[in-house]
Amino acid sequence: MIRVILESSAGKVVEIGREGNEAYLCQSDESRFPLLSQLDNCSYDVFDHTDMPQLLTELHDLAPDDFDHIREIISLAVRCRDEPGNVLSFTPFLD
Repeated sequence: MIRVILESSAGKVVEIGREGNEAYLCQSDESRFPLLSQLDNCSYDVFDHTDMPQLLTELHDLAPDDFDHIREIISLAVRCRDEPGNVLSFTPFLD
């Protein structure tokens, strides 16, 4: 499971995850998914507000896979985009 964490300079704001989500979040097509193709089961990947337009495009392309969960991630990405200073982290690790 990949945990998606919206973090501010003060710390963790929101954390979500869904069992098996690595099957659709960890993409291999670097040309179609330049950010999601960076995700894997053994790294902590962090994106800031400047990455959100690209990430939102990629998430919208995934929407049919698990729409409810992806919609939750899109909501966090929009918050990250709209609140500079926040970051959106993707990690398989527990706190």
